[in-house]
Amino acid sequence: MISFEEKAYKYADGPYEELIGSYLKADRLYLESYKSWKSGLEYMKKGDYPLAAQALEKEEELSTKGAIIYNEIHNFLIKHPEIKEHINKYW
Repeated sequence: MISFEEKAYKYADGPYEELIGSYLKADRLYLESYKSWKSGLEYMKKGDYPLAAQALEKEEELSTKGAIIYNEIHNFLIKHPEIKEHINKYW
């Protein structure tokens, strides 16, 4: 998904560039969040609970940042109903 967004971002301009850039940033955060969550589980399996807690805390922080960006995307689409209509129709 991220590679698709990166390709689309290359060709986007104006508000589409901003929108796709926001999706890209949020998805990268969610990917890092997933990796951190997975690391936390691995640490738990090994019995290293302090590192597990640290990894899971990082996962929560990254997920929160991603959610904030998705809220910004939602607000962007409210301000640009023509873009929302276009992406709902063609994406």
